[in-house]
Amino acid sequence: MSDNDGLQYNESSPVLSETYDLEAAMASEQPLKQPAMRKLSRAMMPAWKVRQLKIEQGGMCAICGKEIDLSLPREGVVDHDHTTGEIRGVLHRSCNSAEGKIKNVAGSWGAKDMSPAAVRDYLRRLLAYYDKPGCGLIYPTHVDAATAKRKSADKRNAAARERRAQQKAARAMRDQGRARNVE
Repeated sequence: MSDNDGLQYNESSPVLSETYDLEAAMASEQPLKQPAMRKLSRAMMPAWKVRQLKIEQGGMCAICGKEIDLSLPREGVVDHDHTTGEIRGVLHRSCNSAEGKIKNVAGSWGAKDMSPAAVRDYLRRLLAYYDKPGCGLIYPTHVDAATAKRKSADKRNAAARERRAQQKAARAMRDQGRARNVE
């Protein structure tokens, strides 16, 4: 029994429903029309995800633009707005997770308002802020990468010197104990 046994494509309702034929949809290169929103059944999610990814998104993640390999388990996920329930697209699992975390952090810490409009406005302002030049001064405790690397190497070398000194002292104590036993 295949995934679409007994299912048909319903011309009057181009959104996926209980009467969706996966092969017909995959053969079609025409994007789905955008009728009034309807709830997609759980049973139709896999077929919708494949069609959306292949035809509407060209096989690419809607956020990062990189290819989604649906042969990998749980690689592609269906993203939706948690307020309205509207499906937005197919994303890499990691991109979906990052999107949710960014929205939550931007809304609660940055915008101090979880509404989609406030979060979008905050993120636009944040990106504009990143594009602005700095004021030409360096923060007092900033350490550049070369200095940080040198300090890390110095710390490792000091620890190694300390270990060698301890080992040398332990050997000397052992040798001194052996010399007493021989006498």
